[in-house]
Amino acid sequence: MRHSADMSQAAHLLSTAQVAEVLGVSKATVKRLALSGELPHALKLPGDTGAYLFDRKDVERLKAAA
Repeated sequence: MRHSADMSQAAHLLSTAQVAEVLGVSKATVKRLALSGELPHALKLPGDTGAYLFDRKDVERLKAAA
């Protein structure tokens, strides 16, 4: 059952590239927004170069505020 919950949560997560497309900005801009705290990241994958994942609700909130 836990696997199902993890999968439903994953459906709400967006990659940096997906966020960039939704917001109409570059991936570098998404990274700057995340580092500045304007766009909180939901999860960072392991490792130095692990991808940041963002909650769709946070992305939509930022888009609406723009």
